[in-house]
Amino acid sequence: MDRNKAGTNGRQTQSKASINLKVSADKMAAFITVTPDADNKSISSDEIIAFLKENSIVFGLCSGSIEDFCANKKFNVELLCARGMPPVDQEDAHMEYMFKTSHSALPTEREDGTVDFRNLGIVQNVSKGDVLCRIITAPEGKDGKDVYGTPVKYKEGRIPNFPTGSNTVISDDKLTLSAAIDGCIDYKKDILNINDTFTVRGDVDSASGNIDFLGTVIVQGDVLEGFSVKAGRDIIVRGMVEGAMLDAGESITISNGMNGMGKGLLKAKENVTGKYFENTRIECGGNINADVIMNCIVHSGNAIILKGRHALLVGGKSVAGKCIYANTIGSNSNVKTDISIQSDVLKQFSDGSEDQLKELKRDLTQATNDANVLDKQLIKAKSILPASKGNPKILLLIKSIIKNKADADARIKTIKKQIEQLDKPADNNDYSYLNFNVIGNRIIYRGTKITIGPIAESLADDYSNTKFYMEKGHIIPGQILPSDKISY
Repeated sequence: MDRNKAGTNGRQTQSKASINLKVSADKMAAFITVTPDADNKSISSDEIIAFLKENSIVFGLCSGSIEDFCANKKFNVELLCARGMPPVDQEDAHMEYMFKTSHSALPTEREDGTVDFRNLGIVQNVSKGDVLCRIITAPEGKDGKDVYGTPVKYKEGRIPNFPTGSNTVISDDKLTLSAAIDGCIDYKKDILNINDTFTVRGDVDSASGNIDFLGTVIVQGDVLEGFSVKAGRDIIVRGMVEGAMLDAGESITISNGMNGMGKGLLKAKENVTGKYFENTRIECGGNINADVIMNCIVHSGNAIILKGRHALLVGGKSVAGKCIYANTIGSNSNVKTDISIQSDVLKQFSDGSEDQLKELKRDLTQATNDANVLDKQLIKAKSILPASKGNPKILLLIKSIIKNKADADARIKTIKKQIEQLDKPADNNDYSYLNFNVIGNRIIYRGTKITIGPIAESLADDYSNTKFYMEKGHIIPGQILPSDKISY
C-alpha cells in the first residue's frame, strides 16, 4: 500500500516512503513492506505504528521487530508487524464407564495363586440410581483476539452421546447416566439396557460360571454340578439341576427336576416347584410342589404338595408348616420316611402350654371355690350385724371379707383370660384346606413316621385313603373329606 496515496489504509508521512499493509485471512497476523523514496531516507517506528493504528491494527504490535526494522532499514522486506492471540479451544469431552464394557469370561486367580473357574462375573448388577457412565468435560477454553483487537471465541469441545437403551435416566445436567431400576447391565455396541431378568442362553457351567443377580434368572439349559445360581427374585430353569445350589429371593421353578447328589440345595423365600427332587435339600417359606420327592431333606413353611402321575413322597425327612399331601407316602420296602408338621401355632404344645392350660384350669377351680366361701362368710357376717348393734369388730370383718372377695373375683377374671389365650384356636382362614394334616390319597405305608407338633407316631400298618391329624394330644387317622382335596 502506497502511503502517498489517499485511502483508508495509508497516510502521508514526513519521509515520503510508501508502506504496504497486508493482513492474513484469519486476521491473526499483519505484515508491512516499506518502499523508500529515491533519497533512501529512513522511516521511524513511530511512523509505522501510527500508520498501523490509522488502519485499525491495534493489538499484538511487534514493537521490537518494528524498531529493528527501522534501525537497519530493511526496506522492501516483508515484516510481521502485529500478531493476534489465537483462542485456546476446549478439548473434547470423553465418556467414563462405571462398568466393564467387555467381558473375557476368563477365570481369575485367587490370592493364594489358585484359579477360580466358577465365579467369572458375567453378571453386572446395578441398583436403582447407580451411575452407569458419566461425561468428563475438559476445562473451558480461552478466547483469543485478532490484530484489530476483536475477540475471537474459542471452539467448544464435542460432547459424546450416552449409549441408548431402556431403564436408564440422564441427569438434569446431562452429564451422568443412571439406572432407573434394579437389574443387570446389557451393553452391546453403544446400546445399554438395564434388565430385570438375566437369561443364561444355555447351561450354567464352566462357560458361564456362577450366576448372582438382583432380579429374575432364567436358565434355558441345565445347572450342572458344583455351580450356583442366586437371584433376588425368581429362578426359572428350563432343563434340570444336578448337585448345585439355587437361592431365590422369591420362587424356584425347575421344569424337569433335580438330583442333588446328596449335596444340592434349593432355598426360596416363597415356593419351590419341580417335576421331581431326589437326594436334595430344600428350604422354602411357601409350598413345595412336585410329582416325586425321593430321599430328600425338605422344609416348607406352608405345604408339601405331591401332585401328578406318581404323587410320591418316599425316604428322607419332610417338614411342612401346615400340610403334607400325596398319593403315596413311604414304600412297601419300608424305606425310612419321616414326615412332620411343625408351625408356630403347634409350638405352644411343645413349649408345655398344654400342661400350663391344665394348671390354669385347676387354679380357676380353686379361685372359684374361694370366692364361694367368701360369699357365704359375707352373708353370715351381715346377718349378725343387727344383733351386734354395730360392733366395730363385725364391721371390720365385713370390710375384710368384701376386699378378699374383690381380690378373688379379679384373680378369676385374670385366669379366665389366660385360659382363653391358650385355648384360642389357630387362625387358618388363609389356608382353609391346610389344617395340620398328613394326607395319603392312595396309601401311607407302615414304617412311616408321622410327627405333628410334639406328638410322633410310627405306623404299624398300611393306611389307604387316610388323613392323619392331631386331636387331644394324639395323632389319629380319619377319612379324607372333600374339603381336604387340594386342587390347583
